[in-house]
Amino acid sequence: MVKNEYRNAQLHSEHLQVFGNLNNETTKHSEEAIDKKMFYKHLHIEISKLDAETQTLFNLRFVEEMSIKQIAEILECPEGTVKSRLFYLTRQLAKKLSIFKSVIN
Repeated sequence: MVKNEYRNAQLHSEHLQVFGNLNNETTKHSEEAIDKKMFYKHLHIEISKLDAETQTLFNLRFVEEMSIKQIAEILECPEGTVKSRLFYLTRQLAKKLSIFKSVIN
């Protein structure tokens, strides 16, 4: 009987380790997914508030993943101007979306 109890206890603890961690991981991943969804929703809202040229700049750099040089050619402005605009744009968005800082990391 003692031997059976130890075996049952061991099986029970193994079950908790496998399925208990699975449930915690699933919950953690679903919470992260919800947080990311909220972040991207608010990011989209903030981007929609920007003027058309700034929206284009954001899309070219972060959606289309173009280089600074390519963006400068498209917008017909110096690369330094593109870098400066991107710097101020990202800083502005970071400030407005600072509540989501832990989600991004």
